[in-house]
Amino acid sequence: MESLNLDGKSFAELAENPEMPWADRKYISFTYRDSERIRNEAAVYTNRWSAVQRRGAWELYDMMVDDRQLDDVAENYPEVVRDLRNHFEQVLATMPPQGISKPYPLRDNGVDRVWMHGHGAQLPASFKGKGIDYNFSGGINGTWVSSWTDSDAVPEWKVDVIDGGTFEVSLAYCLPASDLGVKATLEIQGEHLPIHITEAFDPPPNPQPFLLEGESEKYENKDWKILPLGKVTLTRSETRLRIKVTDIPGAAAMEVGAVVLDRVR
Repeated sequence: MESLNLDGKSFAELAENPEMPWADRKYISFTYRDSERIRNEAAVYTNRWSAVQRRGAWELYDMMVDDRQLDDVAENYPEVVRDLRNHFEQVLATMPPQGISKPYPLRDNGVDRVWMHGHGAQLPASFKGKGIDYNFSGGINGTWVSSWTDSDAVPEWKVDVIDGGTFEVSLAYCLPASDLGVKATLEIQGEHLPIHITEAFDPPPNPQPFLLEGESEKYENKDWKILPLGKVTLTRSETRLRIKVTDIPGAAAMEVGAVVLDRVR
């Protein structure tokens, strides 16, 4: 089996041999990029436990008997809550105060396509929720740029160009027929690609099989129309990719699922 240089630990061996010893590791899930706001909504998981922090208070669920997380047993297992909370605080202390957003790396490692997803975009705080937003508040994995009504609101993606080169750039978008005609410009390293959306594409979100109220909306996803924009040539540097809307003829600009970069060979 080929070994790839990726973060994390492969569980391929465990799938082939379910009885093998396997360490009970702790991992953290959180919603927000801001380390202070992470304290309001986060979770620590082990093989058995799910410790959830909501607005500063900790809940605990035994996933072996309560996988829907309906019965909070924190009062019954204070030592478990203390251990998982301490682990969370230790990890949180390593995060930079500006947030935990990392740049998208462009590396010539055989992977020619990079999807810079909508949830990876940084939205201007002064416009968030009143000019541009994510489809689900917080910008968790799988969300996209939505409710874009103000042309002064500019989403941007951090990009680390490790190996320069020429890239084909595309936009994954949705836009209803009533809002056609949106114009914008994609900018990176001084290069500008015009965007003019003349084809409607606005399918409903794909249904999600969640039973708890509100969970389907949190994790919903959509199909996207891919619009080729042109080529850019990038050199080694940490930079930012921005999309500036210049014309919103309808109720809102396009929803952005991702900016896609394909390395040209």
